[in-house]
Amino acid sequence: MMEMREVMAPDQRQARRTAKREIVRQVESGATVSQARRGCPISLHRTTVYRLLKRVEHEGEHAFVERRYGHPIKLRGKCSPSC
Repeated sequence: MMEMREVMAPDQRQARRTAKREIVRQVESGATVSQARRGCPISLHRTTVYRLLKRVEHEGEHAFVERRYGHPIKLRGKCSPSC
């Protein structure tokens, strides 16, 4: 059975981005990850927060952009016979 994923509206994406920025800001200013997660409107696993912190360290502001992941065929569709 195939799961149907809900597509996020642009304002929902912006709200998630803002919440992630707030978590990073709180942790960088001395709060623990668990304290930052408690006040966050979105649910993020502790490991996800640490990975986000690492990405922000390496990529800066670009780390907050949502990226699609998964199998390449799911991203671009099946290849034509001429491929």
